[in-house]
Amino acid sequence: MQEEILVPLGIMIPFFGVIAYLIYISFKEKELVHSEVMKALEMGVDVPEISIRKKVDNLKRGLVLVTFGIALFIALWITTELKYASWALLPLAVGIAYLLYHKYTFRRSDVD
Repeated sequence: MQEEILVPLGIMIPFFGVIAYLIYISFKEKELVHSEVMKALEMGVDVPEISIRKKVDNLKRGLVLVTFGIALFIALWITTELKYASWALLPLAVGIAYLLYHKYTFRRSDVD
């Protein structure tokens, strides 16, 4: 009974931990940019245009997630049952979605 609960928790806790860490890093980056803008305004200096968001490389992110999903699926399938290995299909599906998004936005930018 405990093993049935521990395997999904062992997968989900690090997954959501990474998501929480990325949100924290994004918040800290915005806070740093805000403090720089406020210091520039206090000193009377013109504020340069600051871009917080960087261009996301959907192809790279998609390939990493697809590879990670496949590797995790195989590893879990070998070590546990298939029902636990199916949790690895989540990052695989997200990676496929990134690849499809990259494909269709790349095509659209070629047409424009």
